[in-house]
Amino acid sequence: MPDPDTALGLVALIAFAFVVLGSWMLHARLRNRSSRMLFWSVGALAVWIPVASAVQFFVVGNFEHSRNKDALNWLFVASDIIAPSFLLLVAAISFVLAVRTIARKQAAAAPIALHAPPDDPSPEVDSV
Repeated sequence: MPDPDTALGLVALIAFAFVVLGSWMLHARLRNRSSRMLFWSVGALAVWIPVASAVQFFVVGNFEHSRNKDALNWLFVASDIIAPSFLLLVAAISFVLAVRTIARKQAAAAPIALHAPPDDPSPEVDSV
């Protein structure tokens, strides 16, 4: 039986593959800078999962008995915290900007009413 971290990593990669596919579909529809940044940041975040795992296994794992512990700690923090946080922040901001673009395009495409038709042609009667 595979360990739970491996199973979770595989499920996360599959989920990110679907998110990358959705962001590609959004970019194909909008064709603007924010949708392109969303696609690339989500794609880089999906690729970063195995890269960070490889960095931990090969670099941090093989050199854990070296004298330069500070460099290994910074490498670990950069690969597990700083890089994914940056990519996730770029993806979130790009998502907000892409949704804002959709809202603006829909507002620009809405017809402008020259006069408002009456809602209820019957006169109002107030009963006491």
